[in-house]
Amino acid sequence: MRWKTFALGSLAVVAFALGAGALWVGMWRRSGLPERSGEFTVPGLSAPVVVRVDERAVPHVRAEKLVDLAAALGWLHANDRLFQLEMGRRRASGRLAEVFGVVAVAEDVRMRELGLRRAAESYVAVLSPESRELLDAYARGVNAWLDSHRGDLPSDLDRLVDEVAPWQPADSLCFALLMACDLCYPRFYEEQRFEWLGAFGKERALDLIGKGPLEIADDVLARAAEARKKLAAADATPRAFDAGSEHVEKKGGSNNWAVDAGRAKASAALVANDPHLALALPALWYEAGLRAKDYDAYGMTLAGLPVVVIGRGPDVAWGFTNSELDATDEFLEELSSDGASVRRGDAFVAIEKRAETIRVKRGEDVVVETGTTDRGVLLPPLASRGLPARSLAWTAYTPFDPVAPFVALARSKSVDDVPRAIADFVAPVQSIVAGDTRGAVLFTLLGRAPERTRGDGSVPAPGWDARWAWTGLRAADDNPRISRPSDGFVATANNDMRPQNSALSLSGDFANPSRIERIRERLDGTRAWTPEKTLELQLDVVSRYALALVAALPDDLDGEARAAADVLRAWDGRMQKGGAAALFGIFERELGARVFDDEFRDAKLGPMGVLRKADALERLLVGELSAKWCDDVATPVVESLRDALTAALAAALRETRTRFGVEPSAWDWTALNVWEPEHPLAAARYVGWLFRRGPFRLPGSAQTVGVFTGSWRGDHVAVGHGASMRWIADLGDGDRSLTILPGGQSGHPFDEHFDDQLEDYVAGRMRRVYWSETAIDAHVASTIALKP
Repeated sequence: MRWKTFALGSLAVVAFALGAGALWVGMWRRSGLPERSGEFTVPGLSAPVVVRVDERAVPHVRAEKLVDLAAALGWLHANDRLFQLEMGRRRASGRLAEVFGVVAVAEDVRMRELGLRRAAESYVAVLSPESRELLDAYARGVNAWLDSHRGDLPSDLDRLVDEVAPWQPADSLCFALLMACDLCYPRFYEEQRFEWLGAFGKERALDLIGKGPLEIADDVLARAAEARKKLAAADATPRAFDAGSEHVEKKGGSNNWAVDAGRAKASAALVANDPHLALALPALWYEAGLRAKDYDAYGMTLAGLPVVVIGRGPDVAWGFTNSELDATDEFLEELSSDGASVRRGDAFVAIEKRAETIRVKRGEDVVVETGTTDRGVLLPPLASRGLPARSLAWTAYTPFDPVAPFVALARSKSVDDVPRAIADFVAPVQSIVAGDTRGAVLFTLLGRAPERTRGDGSVPAPGWDARWAWTGLRAADDNPRISRPSDGFVATANNDMRPQNSALSLSGDFANPSRIERIRERLDGTRAWTPEKTLELQLDVVSRYALALVAALPDDLDGEARAAADVLRAWDGRMQKGGAAALFGIFERELGARVFDDEFRDAKLGPMGVLRKADALERLLVGELSAKWCDDVATPVVESLRDALTAALAAALRETRTRFGVEPSAWDWTALNVWEPEHPLAAARYVGWLFRRGPFRLPGSAQTVGVFTGSWRGDHVAVGHGASMRWIADLGDGDRSLTILPGGQSGHPFDEHFDDQLEDYVAGRMRRVYWSETAIDAHVASTIALKP
């Protein structure tokens, strides 16, 4: 009886614990859920604001003035994306370690060195009166939501922070700088190329860079060689080579195009945009309609900013891709013996130094010494890579107003107004296409490139030599522009957009031309474009890059290599299920490893990068890159390009048949190209699974219009880059426009709108935009009233 009593008591305790745990989990999941209806107070409103929420949780905001729209959007962003807001400003400010502990220290140090928070605060001082008013209103909206939800934070924030500090205008400007940082990729290419100069010498490094003869300062070449010798003498290991750590560079790809009334089925222009960025949950963009007497826009907003960033106004629609223009330069520095100044000619100039403390959750505080020179922020030496101290010059360090141009875009009456609307924007430099209700289209650049006196910024320059310094920024009027083209369309895909035979000395690291060539091929071959046809092009998975590599294969291969080549030659280049796409993907991986990985492993360098390696492979097969890279430095024989191709093709055929069988019709590229979307808290112990979705098998690649790409992780490509949203604006009938997000409107992991668009997104479907008042009213699911 005692044992029975003990057992029953134990079961009761367990049942109580499970019940209490389930109750706690249920309450935790429901905490801070977004409001979808009701009446709420927002101080400072000039008049009541009505928010009609549709079935996708897209808010359609109606207010008297733009400033009230900004306040409402701040409230809505806090309502749906508070985790994004809080983590974004913490990231830009170098304060993630306060909530995540020691694992976030390295990122905090990087952000303190880059000085994004200081840059954001410098922007505040140059805002136009209207932009300052909008950011103040936005902050009031965020803070109104916070004040009414104290003690009821969203579940993804609830266990991380005790309280969310009031929002400030500089917090919003941090988000403009974070986007600029992610698109300008400071500190990557030039540092990598400096290492190549030291490891391979000038001739081979230039061969690998692939830009032809570059002007490189003799001092830089000497420093690169000297740094390599020091590493060798110290028997240092800069980075242990790991092919599995191959990354996708920031230029992961974006597409935009606009077709005029002569090519669109309607009597107005049609604009399409799908910016390819890192994929994660929650979605980067937040869809909204904002309507007032002095501002009317619909499209994609960014958490933190008070207006539509990509979208349309009553008369003009627009979209962006990254221009890939080089807006950052690193200058090698020679420090004084006490480290307090840098050399400039025969003199030394003092460094502005700061000591910054990083608070670390459950850890010791970390003190970081940051500095600024006359060139830019001072980056400390990286001994493990042989990098000396460097000053980073970046166009984004020039204070400007990043809000006003987007307000002006929405107010534009035609594409002729666009260049003037965006003239004062600085960074990041974007390729913008626009179309209007009259049927005209335009391409130009949003942003300004640096004015260099020597070199093109591809490799570091000597900071002590004034001949290499920047002299300012190029005038916006210098930017290339195409208006009302005779062929009826404009398009960009991170490609070299500089006009042929132009005297413009713009430099950049442009994407492989395969995507833009495919887009132009499709646009040029079709008329009567509709949103539905446009979506088909956004999803296009024909790889002209793959077809170019296959066309360059030699005809006289033998055995398995010939069998593989024959299958590839019969293929249509579609990166999808069925056919030779899986074989090509594995072949590309095998060839890249055989050609480049041995040299990089021997030199103890990090991997090249997915996109850079693809560009180099194409240049190799068409004879623009030396075949000496095909020699395996680990063997006594000298391997040729033919040897590398034979081995890679044979290995790829064996692996493909082992995994999928002999018949190409059964080969499945999508089984190798896999996306598992994750919220940042997916790494949390015990509950991480609640913050994951998928896995999803996806078509496409880095070189197709429909981009889904990543790096190989074991037996598959871990997709991490793709369309961060899709947007198609029909200026003839706004209600026929289409959008989709890779997730949903909500950032709350347990809200129904957190991932309710994922299924459609993965399947290649889009949803209608409700632009007209009739369409909005017909799809109202609930209403929110915001009152002064």
